[in-house]
Formats: sequence, structure tokens, C-alpha cells
Amino acid sequence: MKIRFIFLSTLFLFSKAFAGSGETYTDWLMSQLKKTLNNRQLTFDFSFFSPTISSLSTITYPTPIKRSYEKDMTNNPPTVNAGPNITLLLGGSAKTKAIATSSSPASYTWSPSSYLNNSHVLNTTVTPAQTTTYTLTVGDNQGNLASSQMTVTVYNSPPSIPNTFTPNGDHINDVWTIAYLNTLPNCTVEVHNRDGQTVFTSTGYSVPWDGGGLPVGTYYYVINLNNGQPTLSGSITIIR
Repeated sequence: MKIRFIFLSTLFLFSKAFAGSGETYTDWLMSQLKKTLNNRQLTFDFSFFSPTISSLSTITYPTPIKRSYEKDMTNNPPTVNAGPNITLLLGGSAKTKAIATSSSPASYTWSPSSYLNNSHVLNTTVTPAQTTTYTLTVGDNQGNLASSQMTVTVYNSPPSIPNTFTPNGDHINDVWTIAYLNTLPNCTVEVHNRDGQTVFTSTGYSVPWDGGGLPVGTYYYVINLNNGQPTLSGSITIIR
């Protein structure tokens, strides 16, 4: 909603006692109209308006001067989507992917605030010790609120580890994917051949093992999660 005030020769200002230093009468009037008017284009001509409130002072220009004052008072309530659910391994972290809109400066509050690096930003980093549902509340400067929830699921260790993969270039099962291991940047992964030689090692697992051109066969892995959980070991077979 837009409200336009037009002055031809007189500009009215509030005194400090009425509205604070420098605040115009139109600012105050608009704040009052905002409470009752909605979605209309309104035009006011104050050329012949003569306020009688004693706390108003009048400034008269020597010649008629047209002054206009326009302000966009559209007030759309905020909207928010807390983003997709997240799955982590214990000790891992991830950043939320929330989306919010607001027609005025917004405030953000995540609750509960535990295991967050900041609970008053749109997107935060989560590191919960157990599965937790978080609520993101967005508020604007008109007192409107909107909320949305997302859940962070936490596993102590990978729910399953594949024992085969087929790095043959067909883009199907070409790498050894271990669910959620990429959320543990300090984990270590080692793969050995039958002779005990290390053929693959990694700290963190953001890039899954692609077999490294090794021949088909069975290899043996050791995964240290470094999150207080037992070391994982077993075999992995390359099939082409």
C-alpha cells in the first residue's frame, strides 16, 4: 500500500515534545493509518490543512512549493522453510538450508538452541549428539511470526557399509559409497590388499574411493570414526 502526501505551501513538523526531534507529522500520521488501511492507493492534499494541536509548529515557505512524500507500506507476513532434514554420524556437522522472506528486517530464532553454532541466524551449523527436531521462527518488525521445522537424525556409526562396488565407468555403483561418512571430517579410512599393503587412505571421506585402477579382488578396510565409537573393519570386493 502506498500513501502519498502533497504539500503546496506549508510543511508541518512535530516538536520534540510530541514526536521526537526531526520526525514529520506525515510519519506519525502514516503510522496511525497503517493500523487500519490495507491495499489501497490513497492520496492526501494537505494544502489547506491547519492543525490546532499546540505542540505542532508551522514552517511556511515564501512561495508555494510543492512537496511530496511517498512511502511503501506493504506489509507481507514473513514466510519460512527450515530446509530439508539432515542425517549425520555422531560427532559430525552440517549446515542448514533454510529459506525465508520478509518485507521488513527479520529476526531469526532456532530452538532448541543446543548444538548450534548460532541460534539467531537464518542458516546455522548443527552438531547434535542425538536426533533432534529444530524449529526456526522468523519475525518481522510488525510482530508477525512464521515457523518451520526440520529434523537432524544422528547415527553412532554408518548404518551399513557396502561390501562390493563396480568401478567400470558406467556411473552405476562406480565408487565405494559409505552413507554419511562424509559428515565426519576427522575419520580415517584405510584399505589394504591381501599382502597387507595400503592401497588407499583418507582423512575424512568427502571423496569416495573409486578403486584407484586396482584389479578385481577382495580388499580389507579399517575405518576409525574418531567419535568415540568402535573401529570398523571388513572386506570390500572390486567387481568390473
